[in-house]
Order: sequence, then structure tokens, then C-alpha cells
Amino acid sequence: GSATHFQDCYNIRVQDNVFFQNNWPQNVTYEPSFRACADIAFNSILASGEAGGRLIATGNFHFGQMSAAIFFNGAAGDQGAIIVNNYIQPLDANGAPILTGMNNRHGIAVNYGSDAATRDTLVSVQNNIIRYVRWAGVYCQTADGQNTGAVVIDSNVIDHTGISDTETLGGGIRVATGTGAPIIISNNSITEHQSAVTGGITIQATYASASSGRVMIQGNAVTRSVGMGIELVQINTNIDIFDNQIIDSGQNDIRFYQSATQAESYRIRVMRNRIVRANATTYSVYVYGGVVNAYTVVIQDNWIVGNSKTTPTTAVNSAIYFSSTNSMGWFQIKGNHIEKFYRAITANGYFPAGRHANNIVIDGNDFLDCTYGIDFSAIANTATILVTNSTWNGVTNNFGTALLSGYPCLYEGVRNGALFNVNSAAAPTTGTWIDGDAWTCTAP
Repeated sequence: GSATHFQDCYNIRVQDNVFFQNNWPQNVTYEPSFRACADIAFNSILASGEAGGRLIATGNFHFGQMSAAIFFNGAAGDQGAIIVNNYIQPLDANGAPILTGMNNRHGIAVNYGSDAATRDTLVSVQNNIIRYVRWAGVYCQTADGQNTGAVVIDSNVIDHTGISDTETLGGGIRVATGTGAPIIISNNSITEHQSAVTGGITIQATYASASSGRVMIQGNAVTRSVGMGIELVQINTNIDIFDNQIIDSGQNDIRFYQSATQAESYRIRVMRNRIVRANATTYSVYVYGGVVNAYTVVIQDNWIVGNSKTTPTTAVNSAIYFSSTNSMGWFQIKGNHIEKFYRAITANGYFPAGRHANNIVIDGNDFLDCTYGIDFSAIANTATILVTNSTWNGVTNNFGTALLSGYPCLYEGVRNGALFNVNSAAAPTTGTWIDGDAWTCTAP
């Protein structure tokens, strides 16, 4: 069981305690089972029809190995929790840090199994230090299609999470969200996340009928994650990823993942992030899979620095990578600085024949020390994609079709509304053009 357990209670404050050497048995079969094996457990029982709410947990030291140090379950009308200024780290009987083989699962677990569709549970998790946990530092989960109310996860220092490397519920911060939950993840420091299959920050729409919504991931520092830096899994909508610093990720720095059977993901903005790669063995910003026209994405004003201009020559050494042209419903790639990749921007799919006037904008990007600036292939020589206002320094090939060896489709010039003014030494002989398009000769 739990060290302290509050069920169907109101107005609870747990403050300035030391929890030492508490260890959950991992094989419990009684209710509320492993979910509430915590130093501080606060839950309601939905079947009872009772309610509880208003928890403050602050200033506590948690030095045990419980399933979670602090557990808050908004299952039956809980109104809110403030979890601030706590220190969480497993210690042995002599007070030495436990660095491997610990039993804990999460540092802080909130809204586990919540069905708060009409109760709008509010949660604030701020200014905690969380170190050495097997799964997630902060874990927020909601039930299928439910609205949890606002969740704010801010200014936490989280170190060495995901130590159980193969556990898919890991993460520095992991939010498995229901429809419409407004979530802010800001100003956190996440270092040394150890799992290769999860991310420093993960937003996952877990349930078939649910999608994330109104999510802001801003101002976080994710450093040396063995897995992803920031990842969005399945149906994701209304996501802003702004002003984060992602350094030395082992896998993708920012990843959108959507299976071929999932519905659309849209209104995702990735802006003003600073990314430095640790290796050249996987994509930096990775847009994966999805149905036709799945993604509506803006990737703008990011600073993305790679590891090698020359090797490897495979697609993984790309700054911005689309796994399929099916997912390119509408996107803008603008104002980015991309440095030291074999391919700066590429797509592993053929663009369809015909004119692309409105749904693809590639403008104002700065390419430095890359073998290929943009590597796109088309299914036929009638595809036309305009690239505007780029700068090229140390780029061997501004445009290419090397990945798939399809037809060229990229033209450099100026966009005038729906019209293209192409700049080149020779007039285009392929592509699709309309009345009002123009060609400017650059070598008269």
C-alpha cells in the first residue's frame, strides 16, 4: 500500500515530510493496486459515486522506491492538485543514490485513468527535482476521449529517466492525453533520458477516439536523451513546439509519428527551436507516416546543426525528413538555418504530377555545409514546387533527386500569389505552368 493514502477527501495538504526506504512490492492484487502504491496517494473510487479534490503536496523528500512518489487520480470529481517543490530520488539504506535496479516506475503520476469529462481536473506540477526513475519523471494519463482540464508541467529538473529501456510508458515527461485537454509543458530541464524507445518529452494520443489538443511545449531543455528529444505519437492537433533546446539526442530530435490507419494530424507548429545532433545516424525532425493529407505543419525559424556533411549518404542523415509524400497535406518550411547534413530537407516519396502552388511553401531557409539542400523526387516531369529566398553556402547541390532517382520538381524563384517567377540560366522545359508565370534568365 501507500505511505499516506487519501481517498474521496477534500482540502489535503501534505508538506515537509521525509519518505525514506518505502518500497512497493510490485505484485499487489488489491484495489487500488499498483497505481496508488505511493508515498503520497490521492484517489477517488468511481464506483462509490463519491468525490474528492484539492490536494497540495509541497516541500517533501521522497527517497524510496514506490510505484510513484506522488500519485493523484482524478477519477471521481477531484478538482485539482498542486505538486510543487518536492525532491524525488531513490536512496539505499545508507542514504546513497540508487543508480540501477530501482523498483520505482514514475516520479509523479497524475490523472491516472481519469474520466474527468465534466469535472475538469486541474493539475499544476512545478519546481520539482526528479532523478533516477525506471519509466517517466512526470506521467499524466487520461481516459478515452476525456477532458482533464488544464495541466501545467513547468520548471522541473528531471534527470535519468527511462532506465527500464524497453518500457513504452517511459519519458522525461509523458502525457497520454484525451480530447481537448489544454496542456502546457514549459521551462523544464530533462537530461540523460535513458530509453531508446521513448522521448525526453512525449505527447501520446493513446486511445482510438482521442486526440491531443491545445498543447504547448515551450522553453524546455532536453539534453542527451538516448531516445527522442520531443515526440508526438498518433493523432495530434493544435500543437506548438516553441523555443526548446534539444542537444545530443540519440534518436530523432523532434518526431511526429502517426500510423497509416490514424485520422488526420493538423495545426502543428515547430518554431524557434535550437537543435544540435549527437550523430548522423537518424533524422533530426522526422515526419512519419499518416494518411493522405495527414499533416498541416509549419517548421519555421529553427536552428538545426548536424554532425556530418558527407557520411552517411543514406536518408537518415537529414535535418527535416518526410517518410511519405502522402503526409504532406499542407506545410511550410521557412526561415530555418540548417547546417552540416548530407540532406537538409528530403522526402521518401514521389510528389504527384501537376502543379503545387499553395500547399507547399519553402521560403527563406539558410543552408550551410550540406551535400544536398533539398532532395525531392516527382512521379513525372510535370510536378512544380517553388523554392524562394534561400541562401546556399558550402552546399554541393542545391536541389537533387538522389534518394529516389525520380523526376526533378524543384525550381528557384519568386512567388507572386498563385504565380511563379522562376530564376534560372535556361528556361524550364518541364513542369506545369499557368498564364502569368514568368521566367527570369540569370545568365543573359
